[in-house]
Amino acid sequence: MFYSGTNPNHHFSIEWGRCRMLRDRLHGPGPRTIGLRLLDEQGNDAAIKQDTKVIKVPLARLSCRPATVTLWIPPNSYISVHIP
Repeated sequence: MFYSGTNPNHHFSIEWGRCRMLRDRLHGPGPRTIGLRLLDEQGNDAAIKQDTKVIKVPLARLSCRPATVTLWIPPNSYISVHIP
């Protein structure tokens, strides 16, 4: 994770969405999807310098499977991965 701020010790938290089943009018139930947001508790920190931090997202006990997990990083970045 790359982020900007005045200090390298930002704390991040994960906010999980609910597991949703996508539906298709012609084919019925579709794949499952779940969203999560990565929140920076110092998101208003002045962008003085860029830092990096490794963020681990626990997927081993994810009960919404198989599913596409989309990680949203405010304000407008995201990445999706398929979890079998």
